[in-house]
Amino acid sequence: MLTAKDLRDFQKVLRQSDHPLNVGDAFHVPNLHGDKQYDMIERLFREIESCDGSGLYYFTGQRGTGKSTELRRLETRLNGEGYRCIRFDALHYLNDTQPIDAHLLMLMVAAGVDDWLTEKYPEKDGGAESLLSRFQDWLKTKVELEKVDVSLGAGPGLPSTRLQFNLKPQQETLSSKIRGMSDRREFHESIIKFIAEMCQWLQKREQRRIVIVVDSLENLRGNPLAEQDQERIFGSVLDVFADHLALIRVPDVHMVYSVPPYLCFLANITPQVSWTPLASVRVCEKPEIARRKPREIGLAVMRDLLERRLPRWREVLSQEALDRLSLLSGGDLRQFIIRILTDVFYQAQFALERLPLAKDDSIIDEVAAACSREMERLTVRSEWPLLKTIANENNIVAENRSQIKILAHLLDTKVILNYRNGGEWYDLHPTLWATLDAYTSPAQST
Repeated sequence: MLTAKDLRDFQKVLRQSDHPLNVGDAFHVPNLHGDKQYDMIERLFREIESCDGSGLYYFTGQRGTGKSTELRRLETRLNGEGYRCIRFDALHYLNDTQPIDAHLLMLMVAAGVDDWLTEKYPEKDGGAESLLSRFQDWLKTKVELEKVDVSLGAGPGLPSTRLQFNLKPQQETLSSKIRGMSDRREFHESIIKFIAEMCQWLQKREQRRIVIVVDSLENLRGNPLAEQDQERIFGSVLDVFADHLALIRVPDVHMVYSVPPYLCFLANITPQVSWTPLASVRVCEKPEIARRKPREIGLAVMRDLLERRLPRWREVLSQEALDRLSLLSGGDLRQFIIRILTDVFYQAQFALERLPLAKDDSIIDEVAAACSREMERLTVRSEWPLLKTIANENNIVAENRSQIKILAHLLDTKVILNYRNGGEWYDLHPTLWATLDAYTSPAQST
């Protein structure tokens, strides 16, 4: 029989799940988002494979959909098929609350590639050593950037990363210096040249094509309470990833950027760049088949997700109760594990005599009600007509440009969830279904 301590230990395991997984990790669920035509990583790999020259690719998805884990899977796939993937986290170098520009972005990429080479090839030949030293000396001279060593923990059970360049604390100063340069074009060309030279050295050394994967740029969002701050972030993201595509490419290198999902609403970039979206787990059937009806394949995936972390979960929850919680999350992995399950397991330690909890247990009802209240507080009444339309049409079409930033916020807070089940579609978070289904706008009432 389970004890209260067992339940607390289970919570610890769940809370440790909020970090990217590697292929082969005990917690990793193969085909989490679908296989064959639904496997977006395989699709992205095939696009890279079909391009002989350089390529530009945007990988996107809402927070908690597993983007970083999937990009690690892309790295494994590439490295096993004749490529060398250089992958790093942009937020090790950039602040998520400050705007960026193409010059700063590529300076970050250059520093990331340098750090990657230094870590993977601590004993380099003379050519590489000279190249990296020349790049570091140029940075010190051009922007007075000091080289430092910083240990960053990558997560529980994962090795720390050694970074040479402390761009993040100097970001605002660097941006100001770059804006004041009279030779910004030459500065940018020099950065691209250094990246290309580092990649050429690696390509010659390993006899492989190079792919650079820059993760976590989707986290650029600014302070949600500072409208002017968010305006600057939105503007800078649009400027870099929609208006200056030529400035974020590197000759003979494939560039993969993990970008915010709202970017596709701010600009028509799909004709110009490969766009690969990662959706929430499809726990419901697509609308044209059976609107909001449970999808057994998706629910089985969520069970597998928990099974790998807690093989004894059936001693806490009945399968029907777990399926209800899976549907409650809308397939949002982070909320499912870190919020919903941990809350249920916490309360379960005070109801050991009722375990495993039934689908209609009061604990399940209380967690569902709390989630509903929390999601409703993430909206304001003026947004409800827009949300009602999205719920009815399972699509996002803004009535005017000012609504686009509202949509970006609603996607970021998971009020709206994105799915891909044959085609791409949207719905409200399940905890809002009843509220918005019952809502009648003043115009409709009239």
